[in-house]
Amino acid sequence: MHAIQDTEQKIRLLKEIIKLDASMYNVYNTLAYEYWYIKRDLDQAEQYFKEYLQHHPNNYQTLSDLVFLYIDYKEWRLALKILKETLSVRPETWKDFDRDPRIEPLREEKPNEYEDALNIGRMHPSE
Repeated sequence: MHAIQDTEQKIRLLKEIIKLDASMYNVYNTLAYEYWYIKRDLDQAEQYFKEYLQHHPNNYQTLSDLVFLYIDYKEWRLALKILKETLSVRPETWKDFDRDPRIEPLREEKPNEYEDALNIGRMHPSE
């Protein structure tokens, strides 16, 4: 897929793959990235991340991506909600979030709520 430069062609092919075999869950994430980074379409990106999560509800990476998608679109409440879910899945990663520069807009916009979310991870002993 990475060799295909035409975004519309790539999206058509990915959707065809889903029609042929809906169990190829990583296709949903690939579609989400295309809609998010290339087309800048929050609704479609969110839809495909959520479809992936229907099959793998505790997938840390997809949950993290959804946090950053919501931050990118200034959906603070949703970003915080999914951040809490993500830290419930992998509490030890709170430091990774805290060091990631993409989290900064959320930290600046909702500092108290952000710290409360990180406490989910901080309360668990490091592994």
